[in-house]
Order: sequence, then C-alpha cells, then structure tokens
Amino acid sequence: MVFSDVVMPGMGGLALAEELRCRLPDLPVVLASGYSHVLAKEGSHGFELLHKPYSAEQLGSLLRQVTMLSSRSTPRALSAEVDTGSAEERASKQELRAVPDRNAIASGSK
Repeated sequence: MVFSDVVMPGMGGLALAEELRCRLPDLPVVLASGYSHVLAKEGSHGFELLHKPYSAEQLGSLLRQVTMLSSRSTPRALSAEVDTGSAEERASKQELRAVPDRNAIASGSK
C-alpha cells in the first residue's frame, strides 16, 4: 500500500498514483490532501482520498478497509514483473510478491 500526500514538490501525489497504477495495478494507493481545491479541479482519479485534517482513527479505519479489500485481490502485476530486471530487482519484486501471502497467513486466511 502507498499512502501519499497529493501536493508534493516535483511529482505530485496524483501523478505518483497514476504511475503506480500503470506499473502495479493491484497496489492500493491512498491519497491525503488539505487542498480540496486541487482535488475539486483534478478529482481523485478513483484513488482512496483522506481529507486533512484527519484523526488517527480516520486514518486507521481507512487503511484497514483498503488493506482488507486489497488482501482479497490477486497481485497479478507483481507476479508478472518478477521475471524482469536485474537479479537484485527480481529478488526485491519476489519479496514484495510474498507480502500479501504473509498477511493472509498472519490473519488466519489464505
């Protein structure tokens, strides 16, 4: 899961989220912003959005929801990308691919 602010120097959060969607379509992305005018103009593009200021309870609740939803989907993009790149990149991708499996084991489901 990626949790990012919308307004950042350089690549903004929406651009980051779009790039991640292209590369890893199964990776959940949650955006946060205190600038509602930016999102009113650009929209959230289908990503989860948390408006600032937010409480720890709101953050925790949204992250739990997103985690539960993402644990039900298959990480097809990570699986497809494991065979590309250098040996080090392949090892990192393989490790990332195993994360949902570890989460399923920890939560008692598979």
